[in-house]
Amino acid sequence: MSHAERLNSFAPITIAGLIGLSGFAFGDSTILPPVSVEDDAAKMATQSYKFCWSAMREVNGMREDRFFAEPIVESKGHKLAPADTTLTIQSQNGPINVPVSRDGAVEDFPISAELLAENPLVVSNKPKGSLDLALQIRIPVPNQKRFRYSELVAGLKEANHLSRKALGILAILAPRTKDLTLVFASTGSDRPEVTVFWNGSPETKFADDDGMLTLRVNESAKENPEVLVSEIPEKILAVPQR
Repeated sequence: MSHAERLNSFAPITIAGLIGLSGFAFGDSTILPPVSVEDDAAKMATQSYKFCWSAMREVNGMREDRFFAEPIVESKGHKLAPADTTLTIQSQNGPINVPVSRDGAVEDFPISAELLAENPLVVSNKPKGSLDLALQIRIPVPNQKRFRYSELVAGLKEANHLSRKALGILAILAPRTKDLTLVFASTGSDRPEVTVFWNGSPETKFADDDGMLTLRVNESAKENPEVLVSEIPEKILAVPQR
């Protein structure tokens, strides 16, 4: 079976849940019972390794040219998860910490046949029912501080295309995202900024304390203004809307 066929056959279940057409949350009992965990795990947001393994494997395989998807952990209401969010695989051979970046990305989830057979819980440090597993699309980052608005428009269009392609027949139900989030290395008081030089009305936005800035992108804009960033972002992300 080709990758495209595997992705399309997988899409109605997990990919649909990740994009928001169904509700797969940390805390839902969707998979065979995992191993038991001691202490306060019952109060925490959890999911089975098997479900996470399936989702991570398929999402990490969603690539087209320089665009690719990555799994993220987010708070209920489709909001950014708290910066201190952690994930731990509670294996019988010892806990395995899974890094979560400040934009919620799960970039290094271990794919293991041994862990799949064991199917332990993946436990967060947040309360049960407070987190969802979702996805975002990373688009190419311009290699200079000045570039044209059309690069953002083209990136957003391709990101929407990739997420809808993953859904297959369910794509008709998926709304298009209209926003791009720029993730900068600088955080705190040293806030990066982005200026769009619209004709006669330049618009400047500043990143938040976490170095993140969200732009609403107008795909039908008649202008193609210059965009100036104070520093080149680490990532540009499109998060499918729910």
